[in-house]
Amino acid sequence: MSLPWGVLVFLWLVPGLGLLTTRFFRLAPQDRLVAIVSTGVVLLGLGGQVLHIAHTAPLAWRILAAVAALGWVMHWREVATWWRWAPSRVLLRNWLIVTLGCLGALAMIRTYSGGDWIGDWVGHYHRAHYFLHQDPVELWIFTLDPFTARPPLLNLATSALMAQGDDSFAAYQVYTTLLGTVAVLPLCRLVVAAGGRRRALALVPLLLLVNPLFMQNATYSWTKLAAAAFVLTGVWFFRRGMSGGKPRHWQLSGLAFSAAVLAHYSSAPYALAAVAAYGWLHRDRWTVGAFWSGSFRLALGAVLLGATWIGWAIAKQGFAATFLANTSVKQAGELSGTGQWHNFLLNLEHTVLPPPWPGADMAFLQHGDGLSTLRDQVFVFAQTSLPGMAGFGGLVVLLWLLVRRLGPIRIWLPGAALLGALVVIGVAVHPARMRWGAGHICLQPLALGLAAMAIAALPALPAYVRSLAIAGWLVDAALGVGLHVMIENRQVNPAVLALGDGGPLRAMYGLALGNNAAAKYALGLQLLGDTIPLIAAGSLILIALTAALRITQAHS
Repeated sequence: MSLPWGVLVFLWLVPGLGLLTTRFFRLAPQDRLVAIVSTGVVLLGLGGQVLHIAHTAPLAWRILAAVAALGWVMHWREVATWWRWAPSRVLLRNWLIVTLGCLGALAMIRTYSGGDWIGDWVGHYHRAHYFLHQDPVELWIFTLDPFTARPPLLNLATSALMAQGDDSFAAYQVYTTLLGTVAVLPLCRLVVAAGGRRRALALVPLLLLVNPLFMQNATYSWTKLAAAAFVLTGVWFFRRGMSGGKPRHWQLSGLAFSAAVLAHYSSAPYALAAVAAYGWLHRDRWTVGAFWSGSFRLALGAVLLGATWIGWAIAKQGFAATFLANTSVKQAGELSGTGQWHNFLLNLEHTVLPPPWPGADMAFLQHGDGLSTLRDQVFVFAQTSLPGMAGFGGLVVLLWLLVRRLGPIRIWLPGAALLGALVVIGVAVHPARMRWGAGHICLQPLALGLAAMAIAALPALPAYVRSLAIAGWLVDAALGVGLHVMIENRQVNPAVLALGDGGPLRAMYGLALGNNAAAKYALGLQLLGDTIPLIAAGSLILIALTAALRITQAHS
């Protein structure tokens, strides 16, 4: 896998396809940038869906590159506007720096590990591989993970990207990471919405590069971070609609939430919350016929986008398989009402409280290697517990804001109620018992939104609070990101897996590392870290961190 080629393919296709929709976005340049990139991902996935259904050969998928060329040729002035306009230039700069750091971390990974994250990366890759090649040999993946259990938008998008020249797993890793980094764009806009100015925006690259939740999701080859990018985009345009925006903002918000659900079903609670919030904000117009007709027009695009998957799934698999194959639905059917309620209460407790968790399976995280044990404990704190998802540095800032800036109850109560509802629903949609907490199931977008609030508030905080927050971010950088990448950089000799059926390896480094290494060799997959020299991967990280630090210092 040529890393520069993968980046070039992504930058050619995603913005190029999105540029074809420029005339529909009468927005400020920085908002057009967010809308165009998000739309480009959607169009890439929809284009892949059409080509898959048409049973075209992989070579024919390269027509998408030609279509993207039209976008670049017809709207090159739009790209020039992005660079001339300071706010959009800041977005591009922040996106570029974070992307370099994420790719550098990705290029160091030779064996996935962390908590109980096992096998998802295999399933997503083989889905994308099947969509591209329609090889019957790949159908084995659907016996383990039914076709309709996951929405396919991002798998189809990565299929389209891989069709441009390299369909290896290393290429898939690069494309899923790049799709995930799109979250930087709406997150920067949310920093502005939370009151952040130039100094706060300058902090975004550095604080995301040391954020364990963000970096661990960006370098694990699945679809949740890219799905979160759509949720954040939907939230941003929803807020623009709230603050006197145009119908176009509401339409973009609806399309973004619909795309988020097509990217991952874990986005559904946010889409439902947006619908409820929209209705509540317009409650004084419920008796006006024009409100309902206008709302129908606003929702039409989102419904039609969602129908591209629902209609295809029903036609291919039938009604029952479409709506009953999802993991959460199947698990709910296997549990009694009492069992679901019991699991929900325990999952909620472990999600909202920091460790130690009473009754949690902490023995699962105890390994013969002390560093692996420490990494896994920090890993599950950052991924499954809502306080940990903010990171140690973000948690310091958020706690200070909570204590010092509550204000009148009429101001903070609606936001607290919405936050609580999202947490409760996000935990409830997964009825199975989780070992530690359920934050990683649905709460990544919420945690990233809270991170945006922390970044926006940081420059104005008292010096002692900033110092504590910086200390927390240093811990995040060392234990949540640096140690995690160091453990995943370990190369597992295939011969070790034959010793006691891999038992000694799992006892020393954990079940996740042992099982993921076994899957890697059994399927003959080569990770990006197996092909990129360590010095090259480290250089990307060093460049990103240096650039982020210089920008931070320039605006301090």
